[in-house]
Amino acid sequence: TLTKNLWLSDKTLELEDVHRQVDLYYPSLDSAELERELAKAEIMGAKSSFIPRFAQRSLLESYRELDLKRKEGFTFSSELSWQSPFAVELIGSVRATTLPVLAEDGLIYNSNKAFLDSVKKSKLYGYNDSEMSFGLRLPILRNLLIDSYRADLKQAKLLSSSAEYGILKKRADLFLESSHKYWSWVMAGMNYRVAEKMLQLSKERLEGTNERVKEGASPPIDFVEAQSQVTSREEALIKARRDLEKEAISLSLYIWMNELDLFTPSYKNLPESIPEPLSIKTEIINEHQLSALMRPEIFLLDIESKQESINLRLAKNEMLPKLDLEVLPTQSLEDFDDGTNIRGSLVLDVPLYPLKAKSQILKAKTKLEKNSLAQRQIKAAISNEIRDAVSYLETSRERIARSREAFDQLNQLAEAERIRFKFGSSNLFLLNQREISAAQAETKLIEALADHQKALANYRYAIGEWSIPNFDKTWISKL
Repeated sequence: TLTKNLWLSDKTLELEDVHRQVDLYYPSLDSAELERELAKAEIMGAKSSFIPRFAQRSLLESYRELDLKRKEGFTFSSELSWQSPFAVELIGSVRATTLPVLAEDGLIYNSNKAFLDSVKKSKLYGYNDSEMSFGLRLPILRNLLIDSYRADLKQAKLLSSSAEYGILKKRADLFLESSHKYWSWVMAGMNYRVAEKMLQLSKERLEGTNERVKEGASPPIDFVEAQSQVTSREEALIKARRDLEKEAISLSLYIWMNELDLFTPSYKNLPESIPEPLSIKTEIINEHQLSALMRPEIFLLDIESKQESINLRLAKNEMLPKLDLEVLPTQSLEDFDDGTNIRGSLVLDVPLYPLKAKSQILKAKTKLEKNSLAQRQIKAAISNEIRDAVSYLETSRERIARSREAFDQLNQLAEAERIRFKFGSSNLFLLNQREISAAQAETKLIEALADHQKALANYRYAIGEWSIPNFDKTWISKL
């Protein structure tokens, strides 16, 4: 981690330093990290459907017995159910009551004394209907292979993967942006050095010209020419300083010292030079063409397709008739000798015209086709990005060669003109023009070198070096 004390020194700011600070503190990358937390929350919410549910009901009831005396009864019932991730729902319940089963029957059959007498003598009379049960509910057709609960959980897990790949893509985007800003800043700094060097040269020449004019060795007009060059180059230095400050401020947006503070690099933090160009071997480019298919954009589209596949399966599930089997063995809590009773039911629910399910099937199939086309398009786009970056690298490398050649030639002419001027075979105006041409050629060389580094950043982005986990980053050393 960078510290303010460290950067108050003259330490050179490297591109890797900028990328490190982006990884640590860049706000939008932190915002992307929050998507991961939101995905976790979605998973938690989806898993809640598979948490056992407990329900309890207590009832206090006042009633009249057969002898018309008022009595109070208490009913207690509890139910525990669990929807498993495997379609089966387990159900367990306990029910206990002090209400006689035939309390109301006594009013209904009040005129049938013989029936009431037989009831009083039977085991049924006074039985408080207390029992426990444990069984299951199993869907046979609809909801057997998938249901809304399991679909929600699968979707939530896919959201988690989508968040991970979204973070990787955002990180790569920021690395590319900061790389371009970094090399623009370096280029502005190098141009400032050229302007500073030219101003210093013109000031030294002004002093020499002033002495020559005083001695009568040069005409007074040469002093005016020398003064004009100082003024012109001072203006150029001011402009170069503004360009440098502008690029430094722009770059500082990617150099967060912590969650609150930005670091603005200074002139002292500039590197000594821009790295020399490189040429990438064809076999390495071919390898990167294949590995680039692991970029997050491909997986994000793949995740979208998986989400739509789940929606398609769920919609087809809704087209099926609902046929549920329920088996619920029960045991009396009053008389275990009676054995276990088994209740079974078969529930059939047939949709007469499942229009909504049909519309969902059509929607999911359409989105799947769109994603298939988008995947083909993004793969072609990635391939073209690599090809374009390679072209950018090669042309910028050739441009550097031509710029360096032009600079060397113009620099030789400027040096030769200085010698001629020293021996009186040239004039100050021609010498200044030679130096200005050499300085312009140097700035073009600097621009070409910086442009090549931007092209290299484009290539690193295109091949997925900053977005593919466990990417082999030693490929440059193999060139």
